[in-house]
Amino acid sequence: MTSFPQNYLAAIQRFYTVFLKALEPSLYKNGGNVLMVAIENEYGGNMGHNHVCDHNYTYFLRDLFWSVLGNDVVLYTTDSADNPAAIQCGHVNGTFTTVDFATDNLDYQTLVNHFKLQQSFNPDNGGPGVDSEYYDGWIVDWGGSYYSIFHQTQRVINDFTRMYSLNASWSIYMFHGGTNFGFQNEWNVITSYDYAAPISENGDVTPLYVAIRNMIQNFTDWDTPPQAIPQNNTKVNYGTVALQRVGTNLISTLTQILESCTTSTYPMTFEQINHGYGFVLYTTTLQKSGKTLSIPGIRDYGYVFLNNVYQVCRVAGF
Repeated sequence: MTSFPQNYLAAIQRFYTVFLKALEPSLYKNGGNVLMVAIENEYGGNMGHNHVCDHNYTYFLRDLFWSVLGNDVVLYTTDSADNPAAIQCGHVNGTFTTVDFATDNLDYQTLVNHFKLQQSFNPDNGGPGVDSEYYDGWIVDWGGSYYSIFHQTQRVINDFTRMYSLNASWSIYMFHGGTNFGFQNEWNVITSYDYAAPISENGDVTPLYVAIRNMIQNFTDWDTPPQAIPQNNTKVNYGTVALQRVGTNLISTLTQILESCTTSTYPMTFEQINHGYGFVLYTTTLQKSGKTLSIPGIRDYGYVFLNNVYQVCRVAGF
């Protein structure tokens, strides 16, 4: 996609105009705690995969943000420190370029190089070194394994200590991951978004949290010493929970909770039926059999049933 359709840009403008006005009182210049506002997220990496860099789009966002918030607000972009081409694609003139990278027990020189690369995209090679997304853990895909918090703690502390010695700044992603409720998990990520973060999915303090706190406590020039660690949540045994079966299979279940039905000559996309996420049930009556079912346009999981009997699952390559 070399340019974005006007109806998309119009929707973006409507949404951000309302959202940014709500955000404005929380800006640093207005006495709030929002220091900078991001333009997209890893735009260079995401669009660069398709060999498309639509700077007209990111400049559109820049000008929109400034028109609502004022041009004295610091806007920034972020892309992977391991991908200079992505940083170049995501860079927007007049804004502050930052980078992101993961916990990897990075040596001092690697960190220096990451921040030098970041600063090379800013005027006079300036500005602070900033890791806008320091990945202290990772997501878990369906069928994948949990990213063990006990295997990463010392690596995170090593990275933080070295970045602090460089007078760099960083945001912990995630400090608390939480849960992807309903169908909001995105992609092939499981419902949990625990992320092996310092605060666990259920709100408990983890060994990583304690290690970060101890690290800060040992910094002699840190202005605000850590407070006492709160108690973890009390766990309760709720005993046996009885569940009620809704349907015998996916088809019968979806039929019972069906919200609306649309008739069309060809299968409609989620966007065409104004459906954001979840399931869409497509049904038809076949006039003849013996043909191969082809679904080249599928971009997720597609479960195929014949006469309410499961046949196959088609999975798109992400």
